Amino acid sequence: MKRKLIITFVIGLILTGTALAAHYDFGPCQPRMELLRTFAKMKVNDAQKHAIATILKRHKSEFEAAITTFKNDRKNLKDAIWTENANQKAVKSAYEKLASSGERILLLTVKVFREIDKILTPNQCRILREGRERINKAVACKMQSRRALVNEWVQLYAQQ
Repeated sequence: MKRKLIITFVIGLILTGTALAAHYDFGPCQPRMELLRTFAKMKVNDAQKHAIATILKRHKSEFEAAITTFKNDRKNLKDAIWTENANQKAVKSAYEKLASSGERILLLTVKVFREIDKILTPNQCRILREGRERINKAVACKMQSRRALVNEWVQLYAQQ
């Protein structure tokens, strides 16, 4: 009896896992997994980890301020778009503020990456470059899969 229960449980687990894997595209559409794989391949030593952590800690308050501003600007844009009497001038102004705060985050990110690149070996830089390509593909895949449902819905109801 116990054995049948365990076998049934294992079969159920396998079937559930297979169904989930068929429904969700776990592999190529997971940027975080690609990031973890890349870091694992780089084999960063303890001294490098310390140096990278120091760089990140030094820029932490800048990132936090930039992200807070970005979130507020994103909320203001949403409010401008969804207000009952939305006008183009208000939406454009809110969008420009959001673009400016997004630019600040991007430039800060580039600055930090350049500092980190100086710590890595040429081989680690190569691995990171290759990893960035896979991460970008995973991000694009994730965005495409999110749009797929909306596109299907539009296609379905636009034909009526």
